[in-house]
Amino acid sequence: MLQLINRVCSMPTNLVFIKVLLVTTIWSIPLSCVSQENIIQLISNTPIVKKEGNNFLKSKLCGHNNMRLYTSETVIGKTKEFYYYNTLNGQIDLLKIHLNKKNKGFFYDRILSMGLLNNQLLLLTNNHILLYRITDKNELFLIQAEKNNDNYSVCKNLGDNFFLYVNYKFHPLDAKNQHIWAIYDLTTHKINKQQVMPSIDIDYTFFVNSWVDTYKNNVVYAHSSDYKIYFYNHSFVKIDSIVPINSNLVKTQESNNQQLNSRDGITLFRKFDDSLNTRIRKVFYVNDTSILVLIKLKNSDSLQLDLWIKNNNVWELKKNNKYTVWFNKNEEYTSNNIKTLTDFYQNINDIYLNNQGEFEIWYYPFFENIICKSFDSDLHYFSVQNKTILNHETKIGIKHFRVNCY
Repeated sequence: MLQLINRVCSMPTNLVFIKVLLVTTIWSIPLSCVSQENIIQLISNTPIVKKEGNNFLKSKLCGHNNMRLYTSETVIGKTKEFYYYNTLNGQIDLLKIHLNKKNKGFFYDRILSMGLLNNQLLLLTNNHILLYRITDKNELFLIQAEKNNDNYSVCKNLGDNFFLYVNYKFHPLDAKNQHIWAIYDLTTHKINKQQVMPSIDIDYTFFVNSWVDTYKNNVVYAHSSDYKIYFYNHSFVKIDSIVPINSNLVKTQESNNQQLNSRDGITLFRKFDDSLNTRIRKVFYVNDTSILVLIKLKNSDSLQLDLWIKNNNVWELKKNNKYTVWFNKNEEYTSNNIKTLTDFYQNINDIYLNNQGEFEIWYYPFFENIICKSFDSDLHYFSVQNKTILNHETKIGIKHFRVNCY
């Protein structure tokens, strides 16, 4: 590797070429040289507000500056609640929704994702793109409504606008394009830029994934079966990349379109994927110069978390951790144990990166500090959980995680 670096440094070529080669040599360094120090640290787990009833909820979270907006809808029924939370003073209010002809079917839609910028809230539902204004009286007034014809499923903040995208293997009769990025302009209240992206690793979109994230004005996009990570600006122009020459990713199972057109075929493909493939499940921005890459390992309940940091315009793998998806049989559980990455691995709760560089996860029901015997057949954990719910002692909780970059 030293010979390669010396050869590159002596070549009369441009800086961009040097940068790419330097990045791709990182995985030639033995992983023993990469720090195994813990990357994720749970720093707090606190209740926010009591939630009446005992229904499990489908929830979404978004935020901007010191404000958070958390919505929940019951699994059975059409109840939707919006909690507006000020992190500076701890005040939390329920928002009142004003309905009109343009959004009268709102309570029959399923909320897929949300975005919050200043006092404007964008809701992506299975049928609509809805833009609301939040008033000083904690009311939601509709500004603009349009059909979600391109099936956008995720909304994120991108500079002063919203970034929308969809990446899913639709049936050919359901949608023309499978992977689309778009900018929703808050000045014009409409989509003013749209770009069809390559449908790479599209077969894995039936499963839990999050290959796209945003930070300030940039977008990061990870392939799944190849260790390739690309960075784009707000115009969707590629500006940087991480492409190691060696990685531990393994792709041994290919699908076919006929197989994935049936539920049984998808179930079978999932089993092959779980047992044979090692691939990227998620990517997270931490800041301008740091990202996390979450990898599922083949034939295992373990996960790998990589921390990449950019120094002197070169991305370097700084830390590498192994975690379990869930606790082992007969293992004691406490809510402060961070040996698992369940909160990051699943899509049960949205993850929000705040201005302090901490990840926030809102969840329901909140558990202050459960200690249970195990996760074996006696289901002690779930009996403790259900007892709390049946006693109506349910609250919405929030966890704060710190990323130890250095």
